[in-house]
Amino acid sequence: MTSEKKETYTLLLYWSIPSGIYYYLIPNSVLEGERAFGAQCLVYLREAQYKFVNDDDMNEGMQFLMNACSPELEYCDKDAPKAWECAFKPFKVLDKESVIEAAITRVFTSGFIE
Repeated sequence: MTSEKKETYTLLLYWSIPSGIYYYLIPNSVLEGERAFGAQCLVYLREAQYKFVNDDDMNEGMQFLMNACSPELEYCDKDAPKAWECAFKPFKVLDKESVIEAAITRVFTSGFIE
């Protein structure tokens, strides 16, 4: 009997008020790997937790999420690090069923008030 290790995920609930909510399932292997970028992403997610752009004072975590959750490069801040540009785009969930089926170990929420 082999035990296959199932991928675990961090769920980011990114609110765009009043438009709706976007779900991002980020593999923990990306956030916890040897790459420094992944470890820094966790720091930024913690900084932005429960904060909303255009409502709370901006911090680096919120600036990161604004760029990482941007759907297209044209919406990214030109002065932000290139690594931030659309960084979470590959992890955006289009089918909410995949959220239900995922092994989620962490949840973060943040967003943008239009």
